[in-house]
Amino acid sequence: QIVTARGDFRKPDEVADVEHNSGVDLACMAVLGPRASGKSTLLNRLFGTDSAIANPLTGKGGTKGAWVATGRAGGRPLVALDTQGFEATAGDEAAVVAKVAMLSLALADCVVFNLWAADIGRVDAAGYSLLRTV
Repeated sequence: QIVTARGDFRKPDEVADVEHNSGVDLACMAVLGPRASGKSTLLNRLFGTDSAIANPLTGKGGTKGAWVATGRAGGRPLVALDTQGFEATAGDEAAVVAKVAMLSLALADCVVFNLWAADIGRVDAAGYSLLRTV
């Protein structure tokens, strides 16, 4: 975990190990989007990462903060930033989401904004406020 649910930063040892051992530059991709939009599932399916996914049947929540997962893309090592979903909220959670978004922009070669097709055009659900921040 690179950003905790409280918004604290941590050193991602896993990333340093992959970069040191691979001998090549890492690609970095981040996924931002609303809660339960499938960000972790997308990363797992595309790059073979092992990000935990939410399960409403067991009560297991989604990603909190930002997590680093490693995988491969076209034979090249990849670092994926799996990020906390957001809602139209204020306060501490909004501050964490803003930190995660800024970190994603600073580190990633590519940032994907993932959302449900039904949410396009719905200002709160689609997270347009976060896009303005970004």
